[in-house]
Amino acid sequence: MRDQDFSYFIEKFGEATSYSAVPEKSMTKWKGILPDKLLSYWKTEGWGTYKNGLFSLVSPDEYE
Repeated sequence: MRDQDFSYFIEKFGEATSYSAVPEKSMTKWKGILPDKLLSYWKTEGWGTYKNGLFSLVSPDEYE
């Protein structure tokens, strides 16, 4: 279930135009490093692109 903040985000940006489930090993790797709220979004929403690429939830491994 989406929280109020992510629901507001979806109202403004729309549903994801692309989606990828986040592997459990990524969740484990980044726990304690990234904010718990972001990890909860990864778990419920996955990695995705919104508003034709204006905003994306991505794997930080791609930017290390």
